[in-house]
Amino acid sequence: MKQEETGEVAARAAAMRLLSRREHSRLELRVKLRRRRYAEEIIESVIDQLIIDNLLSEERFARALVVTRTERGYGPIRIAHDLRESGVGAELIDLVVDADSETWRVRLCDILLKKFGAEPPNDYKEWARRANYLQRRGFSTSMVRSVLKVYDSD
Repeated sequence: MKQEETGEVAARAAAMRLLSRREHSRLELRVKLRRRRYAEEIIESVIDQLIIDNLLSEERFARALVVTRTERGYGPIRIAHDLRESGVGAELIDLVVDADSETWRVRLCDILLKKFGAEPPNDYKEWARRANYLQRRGFSTSMVRSVLKVYDSD
């Protein structure tokens, strides 16, 4: 067996071990194989073959990331950012995140109730604290405002 074939077999085995733990994007897998010092040609060849064999799928990765981040209480803006950082394309992000979905509003209400309880904020400072928390989690200002309502001091 030629040395290049041995390298490709080893790279594929390494990739399969990584994929057995969780889904990866093409970019993530490429970076992890580079860290293991495989040659670029071998990495690209292995990744291309994994895609052909349907063992590596950007869509599967994106959907899995949406599920795990949603379960952790993150909103659509944060999740879309994480997907972009992982090398997922804008079209696929729009498909799997659907930031305008009513589901996000329901999720936001659940997070608000779990974190702060059913009591409305008693002053502007508390309202702002809640709004900041929700925005840091990845929910849009308009969505946060619609759920928290604008603080009324009267």
